[in-house]
Amino acid sequence: METPTRTISVTGHASAPAVPDIATAHLSIETLAGSVEEAFAQSGRTLDALRDALHSAGVEPRDIATTDRSLRAERKWRDGHDDGLLGYVARGTVRVTLRSLPAAAGVLQSAIAAGGEQARLEGFSLEVSDPTAVRSQAREAAWQDALARASQLAVSSGVTLGQVLRIEEGSAGGGLPPIAFARVAAAPHADGAIQAGEQEVQVSLGVTWSVA
Repeated sequence: METPTRTISVTGHASAPAVPDIATAHLSIETLAGSVEEAFAQSGRTLDALRDALHSAGVEPRDIATTDRSLRAERKWRDGHDDGLLGYVARGTVRVTLRSLPAAAGVLQSAIAAGGEQARLEGFSLEVSDPTAVRSQAREAAWQDALARASQLAVSSGVTLGQVLRIEEGSAGGGLPPIAFARVAAAPHADGAIQAGEQEVQVSLGVTWSVA
């Protein structure tokens, strides 16, 4: 009968700092009109004005995407009773990628101003456009952490580490992505400019060694 291979399995964790260099914003508009046709027409004109403002501010077409168009009936209510149709609400959402953080606040202000009272900023996030180098740095640190853990266990148990049998990047249970971004700081200056702050690229490595 073949003797089972003895092993030590550990998970190494590490993170590396990264400064965000792009932003993603979601801008939406809502218009109320008496007919379906007019509601869509008004929302289309407002979306066009918003997109034109983004283009004028230097945002490239590839960085502007319409992500939602919807329509619903809006009814009047009085004392809990339906008092008839008020009109139709058309909604549209645009996702915009801003590749210059110093200019981002001004670009968003111009776009919302162009959309008027119907426009609003729904969401805003900061991202690292290319985390490859930082991810590699975190991965190397995670490997060193795994090796240190395994070496300590080997010494404590009186065995010697052998060959690496398995390396798995990510959580052991698969519930978390291999690379996770943790927001550290991202806040506007008093003058409206956006502070990029810092994010962390987090990596975990599950490693199994044979032991002798």
